[in-house]
Amino acid sequence: MGYFGERLEELVRRDERGEAIEEFDDLCCGRDILTAAKEGRINRNDTFLMISFDGVQLYEKKQSDCWIFIWILLGLSPNCRYKKKYVVPGPNPPKITQSFLFPALAHVESLNKAGGLHIWNAQSNIIYSSKIFIALAVADSLGLVHFSGGVGHSGKHGCQLWCGQPGLHKEGEATYFLVMFKLDGYMPCRHRTYEVLKMGQYSMDSECYIEDLRCVMLSHNATDYSENRKETGIKVPSLFLGMHPDTILGLPNMFPCDIMHLVLNLADLITPLLQGSLKLCNKDDDVSTWVWAVLKDNDTWTQHGADVANATKYLPGSFDRPPCNPAKKINSGYKAWEYLLYLFGLAPGLLYGVLPLEYGKSFCRLPAAIH
Repeated sequence: MGYFGERLEELVRRDERGEAIEEFDDLCCGRDILTAAKEGRINRNDTFLMISFDGVQLYEKKQSDCWIFIWILLGLSPNCRYKKKYVVPGPNPPKITQSFLFPALAHVESLNKAGGLHIWNAQSNIIYSSKIFIALAVADSLGLVHFSGGVGHSGKHGCQLWCGQPGLHKEGEATYFLVMFKLDGYMPCRHRTYEVLKMGQYSMDSECYIEDLRCVMLSHNATDYSENRKETGIKVPSLFLGMHPDTILGLPNMFPCDIMHLVLNLADLITPLLQGSLKLCNKDDDVSTWVWAVLKDNDTWTQHGADVANATKYLPGSFDRPPCNPAKKINSGYKAWEYLLYLFGLAPGLLYGVLPLEYGKSFCRLPAAIH
């Protein structure tokens, strides 16, 4: 249980000596955590927690799910952290999630107000008080709104890090998308191009977040609230604002973005693009003009799937689960790890000479970024 605190003290000492962190292998290497330690907001005797929240479909092909949140003890080293599960019954998502989260957070706050947990360290034979510190609250893009109070990824300001970049929407549609580049020759596209390297600091600091939240809460009427919600990306106050500021990492920094589903969502877009079967395109879009849809022919797709399966013997055993033949299995239980190996490991090579060079070069930038 002393791992996190000891590692944190070591990193703070190295930082004070001006030594760079050589390997970012745990949360305690993060800037916000180190800053909190140097400011004295946390110390080695604190109990460090992370809360994670997600919806789970219990049965395949059935409309039944439940919502679970778990506490993860960060005090233990990464190779032996355990999870304690709390189940919220289904079959539907909770309408007022805060009613389930409130008792857990209120319990943490009550313990801290009482002086923290009284812990006996058997190794040193010392009894001490340990403050409970919630470092992170994590969820996917759909679940995170229950923690952050944000509008979600389809809002005008839907970035989970509140980076400030607005989304755009098609004419007559309410769903916004975060798009970096202005499309050539696309008339409804009226936004400018956003250059990533010139956008500066991506995450909003706490003062800006609180100021935007105040703007939403001071709305005069429903119309005013709707406009303020759209322009700030904040729908309701976060439940974590009820915690003492010294017992949480801080808003919005304690709500990190969702990397895993980014990869899976890309897979759901790239595969139908190659097959010419994407359903999200405009109604007047002619799939026959898609020169990148090199796998739409059934024989080509079948051969490509066989090539993927035949590559298994060339993959190291440490790669765990090799991708199955996508022509046979991609619509019936293709795993996230299979998608990773298929799209970002095998596809750049297997599509060489098949995908036109212009699009092949563009595609290869994505695996390079993921790597």
